[in-house]
Amino acid sequence: PPAVAISTPSAAALGALTAVEGTANAVIAGHLRTELKISTGAGVGARYWTAGSSWTANEFWITPTKLGSSSWTYTVPAGLFNGDASLTEYTLIARTLDYAGNYSSAYSTKTFIHDDAAPSAAIGFPVAGGFYNGAGLAASSGTVSDISNGNTGITDVRIILKRLDPPIGYWRQSDNAFPPGIQRSTVTIYASSWTVAAPLLVSNVDYQIWVEATDGAGNVLWANGAANSAAADTDVGNNTGGVPFLYDNDAPVSVTTAPASGAYRNSQISAILGSSLDGLNSAGLLTSAGDQFRFRLSRS
Repeated sequence: PPAVAISTPSAAALGALTAVEGTANAVIAGHLRTELKISTGAGVGARYWTAGSSWTANEFWITPTKLGSSSWTYTVPAGLFNGDASLTEYTLIARTLDYAGNYSSAYSTKTFIHDDAAPSAAIGFPVAGGFYNGAGLAASSGTVSDISNGNTGITDVRIILKRLDPPIGYWRQSDNAFPPGIQRSTVTIYASSWTVAAPLLVSNVDYQIWVEATDGAGNVLWANGAANSAAADTDVGNNTGGVPFLYDNDAPVSVTTAPASGAYRNSQISAILGSSLDGLNSAGLLTSAGDQFRFRLSRS
């Protein structure tokens, strides 16, 4: 009898299915046709996909297109998954018939889970509008999950870190450079979180960070929740969404203006005056209630 094998799909979880493809080995009598059964459920709840692009409770075999003596394909209509809950399991069974009337003695079977919902991910640190120095920004981190949208697992998480001040650039993880083209950098993934060590940043420069994630079915959460990679790149280019922050690793400068350095006084000093500056585009000085400016007066 002839042999048959399903070659596509091969993944255990799919976000979409456009074709089922396979091979047939009927070298003795020749490959007459291959038949394919697509089903979901079991027992009295089983459903079978028909050639008319609908479901039926009766077992139904579809006839794929024969591509030659040893291969076949079936183009899957767009409505296959309509109305089904995420994580529904589907079964594909193929058999081949030769010109002598013999069916395959062993059918080829594939099962997969349908998951068309993107995972979720968020940036926990840094926070939007935050000011950080080298000690305060050793790493970026956040959360990631596929449980609320599916359960095929997280396979990849990446960030986009953009320098907003000229020269505008994007962190390239391989050499810690910031070239002008958008770069995506991988992170370390844990059960429900992610983290990545911060690169060498330039002081008094504004940055912005986005996170993306991919699940086991190939569904992608693009930056800013965009529909696709191109839309995500547009949003990133326009600084839409993401988490902006300022990196300031320079200490402020304080200068005493009165009394003058090295001056001699023959009367009581009524005031000590000075100025403080934190530099251009810096985090700024703390001036709210409870903040202090400290100085030391010593006798020599």
